[in-house]
Amino acid sequence: MEQKWYRHLTAPEERAYNTVSMTRARGLLLAFSLALAGCIIVVQAPPATLTPAAPILVATQPPSPTPAPTLTALIAPTLQNPPSALSTSTPLLTDTPLPSSAVTPFPASTPISPSIPISIVSFVASPAEIRPGEIAMLTWEVIAAEAVIWQLDSSGRLSVSYTVPISGALAVTAPAELRNHVDFILFAYSGQSSAQAFVSVKIGCLDVWFFPNPPADCPASPPHYTAMQAEHFERGLMLWTEWNRLIYILYTDNLSPRWDARPDAWEEGMPLDDPAFAPPPGYSQPVRGFGLAWRDEQAPAGARAGERLGWATDEEFAVSSAAFQCDSQPKYSRCYITGPNNVVYALEPEGAGWFVWTGPTPAP
Repeated sequence: MEQKWYRHLTAPEERAYNTVSMTRARGLLLAFSLALAGCIIVVQAPPATLTPAAPILVATQPPSPTPAPTLTALIAPTLQNPPSALSTSTPLLTDTPLPSSAVTPFPASTPISPSIPISIVSFVASPAEIRPGEIAMLTWEVIAAEAVIWQLDSSGRLSVSYTVPISGALAVTAPAELRNHVDFILFAYSGQSSAQAFVSVKIGCLDVWFFPNPPADCPASPPHYTAMQAEHFERGLMLWTEWNRLIYILYTDNLSPRWDARPDAWEEGMPLDDPAFAPPPGYSQPVRGFGLAWRDEQAPAGARAGERLGWATDEEFAVSSAAFQCDSQPKYSRCYITGPNNVVYALEPEGAGWFVWTGPTPAP
């Protein structure tokens, strides 16, 4: 059986032992109190004992040969370098660059050269009036990248184009068939911008109207002087012109068309009239060409010329110094025809209407 030997401590040893014991007891009491309070004790070794290793839990043992209770630190990190304040916290913002593949660059802008400012300095036509087939001289100056001149047709549509420099002169011959005026438009371009200018050259009339106080437009041709027959009806008038062998019917009702023109279909040897039609006293049935047009047998019942006109109120008669003439509008032209007593009737396009012409201005 092993024997244990004991000896009494000397006074200095006893004081030293009591000091160490009290220190250890206080440390344990402090550690136990902090643990209960939820605190963490970080024991940091002196800088001289730092080693490059991952944080571990270590125990410290006082250098005493006498066994004693061991104080284990709750966390004892071993650091590579002395930490700065809050070294274990994650930075709120980091300057970590994104990989180049994760960044979508904005498309590179294409440099746009400044556009030349648009300005039409001048656009002039001379002389101001010409006759059909004569030459008009156009002069112009623009500030732009390019310029084009268009000639308009009689309906006002773009017709002939001329690619021209930004300044210069151009001689244009007016078509022989053109009347009233010839028009031109100058277009100036620079990038997506454009400007335009308009000039008009008056074309003098080659022909004159057959009646006084005529319209402002030129006639399309010389007047057609012709022999004429006329006849009045209850609700209208018939006029026959020898030069084109047409019968013009002017209605006074409110139906359409308001006037009509039909070929004279009567020939010598045909019946003068139709005995089936018996006019009331004071009226008559039209004969020859007027009679054929009046009976209008090809039209459906209710739409025949005679039904609209009614009975003739007189016999047909000759009209002296009769004439026919139209204006020079390209499509919807108005025509003028002489009637009895030198009355001039204006016939609107496509049978739309007719009226007695008194002139664009009051006659002097």
